[in-house]
Amino acid sequence: RLLSLPQLLDWRGQNGVGLILDVKTYDGKREAYHAICAGLKSALGEAGLMDGDGKMVGKAADGEASGRLAKLAAPIILSSFDSEFLAVAAELLPHLPRGLIVWKLTDGWQARAEATQAAAIHLSHRFLTEDQVQAMHAAGLAVAVFTINEAAAMQPMRHWGVESVFSDYPEKFV
Repeated sequence: RLLSLPQLLDWRGQNGVGLILDVKTYDGKREAYHAICAGLKSALGEAGLMDGDGKMVGKAADGEASGRLAKLAAPIILSSFDSEFLAVAAELLPHLPRGLIVWKLTDGWQARAEATQAAAIHLSHRFLTEDQVQAMHAAGLAVAVFTINEAAAMQPMRHWGVESVFSDYPEKFV
């Protein structure tokens, strides 16, 4: 069953889980960025998670974690590969944490993260090194990796200080 965004936000509240809203965009669709952000703001407002000024409220604003982990502990994180979209979202929804998705770190990653005001970098664990994790942490970013489905692949991530893991089988890592 495919849920609408309001249904998904309601389900999130009922089940006490966080959401990462991964926005896919397509070339030539920049005009849609404002509409996407307006729709998100409306849905979050109707769900009681965002006030009229775009600030997260209630349980959406609560968090016991601190430091980099707090950046990933938000009940809702907006993520995308599209740094242009995230930059617009930073302007229109500044209180909604953002995660910049990349396959691997390349030259200019820090400038892209700064331009989008990202709280985190989400990237493939396959191309990641410990030095890269340390560099992202030094830049004040949380690190989330995708997609780990085997415990053996998780071991170095824990040692390196990766804050979050995407998995098709999260029960393996609880």
